[in-house]
Amino acid sequence: MRKSHLLPGSPNSGPRKPNLSSRVLSIALVAAAAAALLAGCGEDADLAPVITRVQANIDCGVAPTEVQFVAFVSGGDPGPDPTGANTNLDILWNFQDGATGTGSTTHHLFAEPGIYEVAVTVTDDDGDSKSSFVTVEIRDDSLTVMAAPDTTVTASLAYFPAHTIGASNGGVGGETFRTRPVINEILAFNTVLPNPENLNRLDPVLELHNPTGAAISLGNWSLSNDPYDRDKFLFATTVSIPAHGYYRVWLNGRGQGTGTTQTNFNLLLGYTGAPADFVADIYLYDANRNLVDSKPIRNSATNVSFGHVPDACTDGTVLLSATAAVCGFDPELGQFDRFDFLWRSGSVLESAYPERIASHMFTVQDAGLRPVVVSVFDTYLSVTRHDTVMVEVLAPAAP
Repeated sequence: MRKSHLLPGSPNSGPRKPNLSSRVLSIALVAAAAAALLAGCGEDADLAPVITRVQANIDCGVAPTEVQFVAFVSGGDPGPDPTGANTNLDILWNFQDGATGTGSTTHHLFAEPGIYEVAVTVTDDDGDSKSSFVTVEIRDDSLTVMAAPDTTVTASLAYFPAHTIGASNGGVGGETFRTRPVINEILAFNTVLPNPENLNRLDPVLELHNPTGAAISLGNWSLSNDPYDRDKFLFATTVSIPAHGYYRVWLNGRGQGTGTTQTNFNLLLGYTGAPADFVADIYLYDANRNLVDSKPIRNSATNVSFGHVPDACTDGTVLLSATAAVCGFDPELGQFDRFDFLWRSGSVLESAYPERIASHMFTVQDAGLRPVVVSVFDTYLSVTRHDTVMVEVLAPAAP
């Protein structure tokens, strides 16, 4: 077989043309080089630092307190620091009180109370940066107490340290402008007025008053301590109240479903607590079961009766609430078992309530500005703090 040789200088001599695969590889290399050149001249966005997490060792403290901060970042040259504080990263902290710090871990002493949104900024050697924040609350006290806001209430009840129940005592006829009978007085905790119809026992007692100039029959009217049971105790058809007169009813549970002077329900049945903590309501209905009058019993006292005063628009009751907060405690969760609450009403009766939310009833004797103080004891820290609600008690307008 003959072999063909191309001699130098012959018409068929010269460089060999590249094949297709060689040309594709060359184009790829050129494109890669161009991309690298563009990346080196651009913002280097893909390599900008990233802040993974920022945290403080506490989120709340009492001034002065030292807080340690740490920032977990990535970017820059690899290094042994697990937080990512690598050789070409600048990490700057702004504690928002005029001081700054550097490094992936740092600490700062906060001397003044406040809420500080601490900022950390990480910058690489290309000038790219990222920022993040962590909030720290510094308080001036280990326990903060906040009571219900100041308020105004119109009183509608009067109290009688020496009761006037019983026609022989003359009565007081609290609401003479009304045209129907009223619950004139209620003596729930009685140690001075014996019940002659129950072996002179000292039963809870209620007095009705007829403020009109004509006798009013109470036949088939009813009394109840349950708004869902208007037929609890029915007055006999023989019962009536004379003009400008009074009628006494013992709330002792010794009577029948229908009767005259002793009800079939005991106002204090099963109650063993203090008079000031007792809560009840008494309702008077006419023969058609329309509500004629009602009385709340709140912050009572032994041998203190409550009665009407003219033209009241509310019952004088104020709902009092308090919240307590310490560092790391979230009041939204309602975990108040660690606190002991005590309200002191500042009223004439000076009632006290051992709960976070209390209800107090002011009487006309309390007219004026009354301070209501709540004391909170933190059983974990053995710290007690106080807050005050100012209640303006208005006397009812004259009829």
